[in-house]
Amino acid sequence: MKIKVIVVVLLVVLVGLVLCLCGCTANSSKSFTEYGYFGALLNVTCFCSQEELSSIKKEVLEFLSNLSNKVDESVANSDVARFNGAKDGDWVEVSQETYALNALAREIYLLTDGGYNPCVYYLVDLWGFSARFSQKNNISLVYDRVFDTDGGYPLPDKKYVEAFSSLADFSKVKSRETDGKYYLSKENTLVTVDGVDYYAKIDLGGIIKGYVVEKVGEILSNHGIEKGYVSFGNSSVKLLDNGDGKGWDVKLTNPRHDGDNEAVYCSFKAKNVSVATSGDYERYYFYQGARYSHIIDARNGKPIDNGVCSVSLIGLDAVRADALTTALCVGGIEKIIQFASGDFAKDNGIKVIATFIEDDVFKVFSTQEATILFGEKYE
Repeated sequence: MKIKVIVVVLLVVLVGLVLCLCGCTANSSKSFTEYGYFGALLNVTCFCSQEELSSIKKEVLEFLSNLSNKVDESVANSDVARFNGAKDGDWVEVSQETYALNALAREIYLLTDGGYNPCVYYLVDLWGFSARFSQKNNISLVYDRVFDTDGGYPLPDKKYVEAFSSLADFSKVKSRETDGKYYLSKENTLVTVDGVDYYAKIDLGGIIKGYVVEKVGEILSNHGIEKGYVSFGNSSVKLLDNGDGKGWDVKLTNPRHDGDNEAVYCSFKAKNVSVATSGDYERYYFYQGARYSHIIDARNGKPIDNGVCSVSLIGLDAVRADALTTALCVGGIEKIIQFASGDFAKDNGIKVIATFIEDDVFKVFSTQEATILFGEKYE
């Protein structure tokens, strides 16, 4: 399976930093990375002393550990793992944080008419994009196929696409608060295929990266850090200031880079904003000449095939942006353009950059002031 994981590349303007930090070496740029959570690389870069960086790192790792133990489905006995293992009608007690994240997921699910859908768990697995494939944990299920020698995955049986599409109904996930305790449940989700029962499962991975960068940003703020950035998975980034007054150079990876064209399709300056990107090039494979990506359209139970290659949002809090970029990929270019000119984007100061293929031409739609390096600008 071909995998592309670099979505957003941040390049520090070294001259600007040298000028800004001249005579202030104690608080120079310092970084740490962590790859132990949610299958993604966290990068924290800030301008502070080494002692303060150590304190920040300790807080960040404690936060990640606590969060993973609540919402990482692969962690035994996490809130999400216990919910996913429950049957219809079982009320599963969860932490307040998991409850709040579920509520936020519901908000975006409704806002996007289901374009963002935490209940695509089984469909993602069916098409070969779940964690058990990337982690190679050797778990086999009855609907699995065998990857061919080129990394392609034979198409799933229609009966599973239909059954798992019916499970992708987030409205059937219920929540309640009673006496200061928080609960989640599912109702009427049972489907049976060849004698095997399946109940709806959720995956909050679509908002976790954005949630992490916002929370780590809060930790930096509590330490008085005003310059730096946080990236998680390179698809969610929270930019602070960089000290030169102009902002960071942000470069977006060309989703159709194949070695014969530009690796970056556009660049722009940004600071004190969040940037999130989703695209069909993060995880994908080809099978019989067709491209299949990890972004699933729950309406038909299949990977998106609408011409959209990537969507980036600039300015919105990273949690919502994380989910909205996925939803806009599902919605298609007309939905993207409609969103960019709509009240929600205007009221929240959101800028949009999207790429898509139209008549075999790579096009770029942008409401962000940016330099287009590759592709035809959509007018």
